[in-house]
Amino acid sequence: MAAILLATAACTDDGAGPAQPSAVPSPPAVSTEDRLVFGMGEPRVLDPALAADAESLRITRQVLETLVRAEPGGARTGPGLAEEFRVDATGTVWTFRLKQGVTFHDGTAFDAAAVCANFGRWYRFDGALQAGDLSAYWQTVFGGSRRTGPAACPPACSSRAPLVMRARPRSR
Repeated sequence: MAAILLATAACTDDGAGPAQPSAVPSPPAVSTEDRLVFGMGEPRVLDPALAADAESLRITRQVLETLVRAEPGGARTGPGLAEEFRVDATGTVWTFRLKQGVTFHDGTAFDAAAVCANFGRWYRFDGALQAGDLSAYWQTVFGGSRRTGPAACPPACSSRAPLVMRARPRSR
């Protein structure tokens, strides 16, 4: 009986013809080259104090280290070259404990004096470097450079360990 059912089932005609095997997609071509191609725009500057575009900031983040940085996956601030830091209740006094044994590419020691020298450099920007479109972050965070009006006050910086920076209130 089973043989008859199998024989008659094989003889049915639905007009579609013989069944075709379903198409199996071919796997994508695999490159045998050991190369990664990554596209990006041109950075405008390689000085992070003057960077305002994403490409410049991307490059400088990969090459230079900062005192603090955003922790991955959020907006919390975590340690960078400063192993620890604290902010007073007014938000104007920041105290950093710097990593020891860090040197610049030329062998110069990284210390509180080097950090203070950087803030002094930014404060002493001259001429066109004081323009808001060239040093926008400095202008926004610290109120400007030495000749951009009464609101421009340099942060007080102690070059002794631990590094203590005091932001001076802006004049209104």
